[in-house]
Amino acid sequence: MHLRLGVFYERRPGAGFLDSGNTACSFQFVAHTLAVIDVDINIKNPKNAAFVTSGYEPITARLVEEILKHGHWRGIDAVMRHLPGPRAEVHLTENDRQDKTNSTTEEPKKPKSKKKSVVVVGFVGGVTFLEIAALRWIASFYPVELIIASTSIINGKTFVNEILEHIPPTTA
Repeated sequence: MHLRLGVFYERRPGAGFLDSGNTACSFQFVAHTLAVIDVDINIKNPKNAAFVTSGYEPITARLVEEILKHGHWRGIDAVMRHLPGPRAEVHLTENDRQDKTNSTTEEPKKPKSKKKSVVVVGFVGGVTFLEIAALRWIASFYPVELIIASTSIINGKTFVNEILEHIPPTTA
């Protein structure tokens, strides 16, 4: 029997690293592939968001960082296949924007100054303050305006309460 907490599952004794039939996310595989743990943090000149926690960069932040760096999912496709659920990537080109804004007017198009791209990162189920801090730090290095949308903000208390709600009461 698996205990499900979000995208991770309790490891069964004797189960292989990625045993067949197990579609659950393997934290070890994802963490290793994305290099989310950095033991050599330089606080004065940090090179990744792991400095926020002195060594661990949230997986969500690493996923967004890779997408910002490369502009697509393809660089992390192997990791994405190990994460449950669908994914979506939507690009709105400048022509699409102009078509939508100028569809009813015939004014000549004026050259616009170079604006930052808007990137929306959505969390269904909640986001932690750590993830928000890491994402804001990462976004500061890219020409983007990052919008974080979430159904809730999770802290230690809300996380534990959510787990306790799913544990059946015991009788003494």
